[in-house]
Amino acid sequence: RLCSPDTTHVHGFIHQVLRTVAALRIPPPGGSLLVDVGWPPQSIGLTRPHFDDEAEMLADWGVPVLVGACQAPKTLLRLVSCLMLEQKLVLKCTNLRVLTACVTALIPLVRPFAHKCVLIPILSRKLFSMMEAPTPFIVGVSVQPRDLPNDCVLFDIDHGRLHYPPDVGAVPDVPAFYTLQRKLSSLFKKMLKTLPHALGGTSGLSSQQQQQQMQQH
Repeated sequence: RLCSPDTTHVHGFIHQVLRTVAALRIPPPGGSLLVDVGWPPQSIGLTRPHFDDEAEMLADWGVPVLVGACQAPKTLLRLVSCLMLEQKLVLKCTNLRVLTACVTALIPLVRPFAHKCVLIPILSRKLFSMMEAPTPFIVGVSVQPRDLPNDCVLFDIDHGRLHYPPDVGAVPDVPAFYTLQRKLSSLFKKMLKTLPHALGGTSGLSSQQQQQQMQQH
């Protein structure tokens, strides 16, 4: 804690610390280093977080596919809302590759938080009754369940639509929803241009339909 009221001195101190850190060798994942700041306390301990290989792999592989499935930032942000509020989330897609990518891509989206509920990328039809469980979960299905529980949120990847159940209603949006939506719009457009054309077919939307949906949002 700095007690000096001199703002210039504080800014100079911060710049000194940043220059010192920049000159140091970055420690390995999980490693620590001490930065000599020349001000009480004499040193500051910094720790580099462990590199999560699994989360990074899921993000690199799955997030672009999920973006192609959502088509618009607001759909992705509302999926994040469902995750943060621990809703029962069901993703439906006829293409198993896209389904698996979208389900697993939800894990890194909530970082630094961790999703501790059940996650099943592809749920067998014989186990559809599991969706009646009272606990939150994320499951992927290749066909629309005939009797989907009234407390499950359904994301239809084939048509890029998010359906809220009557027992839950619309899930509250994340804070600063419209600001995030605006900032993500340009990123979505860039990512959709770089995605393989085959992705549009696997999600049930043609290239023309994707462009029309982006214009609507």
